Amino acid sequence: MKDEKCVGSDRMSIEFLKYLLFSVVFIAFVSLANICLQTGEVFAEWKDVIISPIFKKGDDRDLNNYRGISLISHFGK
Repeated sequence: MKDEKCVGSDRMSIEFLKYLLFSVVFIAFVSLANICLQTGEVFAEWKDVIISPIFKKGDDRDLNNYRGISLISHFGK
């Protein structure tokens, strides 16, 4: 994933996650992710999505001129 992407509700940036790859914390995160995969349960924060309207073009009062983007937790991805 490219750097400088928007963050989700957990406010964790992709740069932070890339930094984790070179730390001891990464091992703990992998263990946590494996537990989530085995049990089928994840933290609610990882499932939260913030839909933010982005203006495309035209009249800004017309709702058809907006598109939504989903801000999802990078951990949840």
